[in-house]
Amino acid sequence: MSRTMTLTTFAIVVILVSFTSGQPDCSRGVDVAIVGAGPSGAYSAYRYQERKNVTVELFELSDRIGGRVYTTSFPGVPGLKLEAGAMMFYPELHPTVQGLVQKLGLQTRIFQEDERSGVRYYLRGQNLMKQLITQDGDLPFKLSPEEKINQHRLAHYYLEKLIGASIKTPISHSTFLGLKVSDGRELFKLTFDEALDLVATKEGKELLQALTLEFPIATPLSALSVFENLLGDYSGNRTVATLTDGMSALPARLVEEFLNSNPRQHKLTINRRLDSIEKRANGSYTLVFQKTMTQDKTTTDLGETDVVCAKTVILALPKCALRQLKWERLKEKAVAEAINDAVRDLALSKVFFTFPSKWWLQSPPSNITFSDLTFTAAYDWGQTRKDNTLVYGLLASSARGGATSRLEQLNSVGEPIQGSMPGPNKVSSALKEELLTQLARVVGLDREKIPEPLHAMSQFWTLPSDRCGLVTWRFGYNYEQVSARLEQQLLSGDIYLVGSDHAYGHHTIWVQGALETVDKVMGKLLHQ
Repeated sequence: MSRTMTLTTFAIVVILVSFTSGQPDCSRGVDVAIVGAGPSGAYSAYRYQERKNVTVELFELSDRIGGRVYTTSFPGVPGLKLEAGAMMFYPELHPTVQGLVQKLGLQTRIFQEDERSGVRYYLRGQNLMKQLITQDGDLPFKLSPEEKINQHRLAHYYLEKLIGASIKTPISHSTFLGLKVSDGRELFKLTFDEALDLVATKEGKELLQALTLEFPIATPLSALSVFENLLGDYSGNRTVATLTDGMSALPARLVEEFLNSNPRQHKLTINRRLDSIEKRANGSYTLVFQKTMTQDKTTTDLGETDVVCAKTVILALPKCALRQLKWERLKEKAVAEAINDAVRDLALSKVFFTFPSKWWLQSPPSNITFSDLTFTAAYDWGQTRKDNTLVYGLLASSARGGATSRLEQLNSVGEPIQGSMPGPNKVSSALKEELLTQLARVVGLDREKIPEPLHAMSQFWTLPSDRCGLVTWRFGYNYEQVSARLEQQLLSGDIYLVGSDHAYGHHTIWVQGALETVDKVMGKLLHQ
């Protein structure tokens, strides 16, 4: 995640067809089938409150609403809302989210309420407070004299060198898409590494990569995506909020409103995995679902099918799930390019602990730590009472890419530690030791002085279908051009492909991105 992870959201496909009920191979027929009850699917269902006399059925693979928005808690500790997926939003930059929060009466609070202790970076074995970096303090990087002068604005300095001109921040999305480097190439055609090699020293490049947590990985990052994250709308000091009852409260309330608005014609069906889509002779679509079972937070197929026919189908699915779907249209060039080639998958992970004391708030005290170690980012997660005793929460790791792969490998070895959540949320001894040893180094404590966790859980967004990570745009692809070609291709077959995975720029990792694309499609559908 660019600063953290935030989470959230799903691609949506809408198929408009004529429908004739009573097909022999369909168990039932509906006007609208929505597949996937993450934020996109939940909001799509919610929007159908505007249409009367329409039968709408919302299908969900597992037994949980929310998708990659996933709030949970430790047994007996409901006061700590653990955000295993998306954990924040920007009220100023996410107007759709903010509007729904207000309309639904959801309570909010400032994320990381007490930031007076600042943000800490742990780089090359040294603790560096954010103020030190932004005020040209001494760093363990041998910058050139010019880089040192611009240390407080390093990304801005490098971008200006790349394009050969001064530019004011924040930089708009449309401006970024038109930027060219001095040799005439468009910025989106360069990798982040390649762009920095043109203007930075080796030490300066490694510093910026460390500060943005964009360490070298197997799949090159897009220079446009990284610079837009650093210097676009999300740059600067803005209020960051979260929901008091957890981010999952948003999709949960959307589904509740959808069901209550028309109990006779609106339905939620859980534990259904869409296996295939096939167009019928009458122009309708047959959806073949595999029935599933969720036990200990693991969802598996039961080997039974549920066949449904629908006039309109909304697939609120991540791209990793779309790739597994049996549907001929996914093989078409424009669709395959958008789903497979133009984006890269980004594995994500989080590990939470509770402790009897806040040992991590040592000198220098900080609620947030970013590092070049495997844990990548750690957050103080507040406190609550369990049996009249205070317990303290720690998000010990919020990682992605190669760091997530390393942590997942450690977690695959051995049994869960005492206090660990079961099944896919377990924490092994090897994983615990890796994280606590690194965090001890950061705060300057001996490992043996850190108490054993009272509770532990992990969430790895790395698996197909129900637990896959996010996507970001690859270098070489202009996301507006790809999306336009895709929409033009699919419109000829009355198909719309939208969702957060196709949101512009950095919005692919925010709930707001999904909601915006839902509004775009539903605005057309609901007024036909």
